[in-house]
Amino acid sequence: LRVLDLGCGAGTPSKVLMGDETRFSVIGADLSRNALDAYVGATARAGVQLDAQRLPFADGSFDVVVSDDVVEHLVDTDAYACEIRRVLSDGGWLF
Repeated sequence: LRVLDLGCGAGTPSKVLMGDETRFSVIGADLSRNALDAYVGATARAGVQLDAQRLPFADGSFDVVVSDDVVEHLVDTDAYACEIRRVLSDGGWLF
C-alpha cells in the first residue's frame, strides 16, 4: 500500500509501517524543516517538505494517508481535507 505520513514529525507512524516493507511504501511529509530533519534521523529516509493544504501529488496517489496532530495548526482546514481526499485512491483510508 502507498502511504503518505502527512505531518510526519519524527516519523512515529512511518517507523511502524516501514517495519513491513513488503506491505507498505511510505512517504513522510511535513512543512517544518526541523520535523523533516527529525524524520530523517529516525527513519533514515528522506521526507518531503510541503504545505498540507497544497499537496504536490497526483490524484489518487495514496492508498492510505496518516495525519496526526496537524489540523490544529492549519488556517484552511477545508483545503487540507479536500487535498487528502484528492490524493487518496478510491476506497483509500485516512487515519
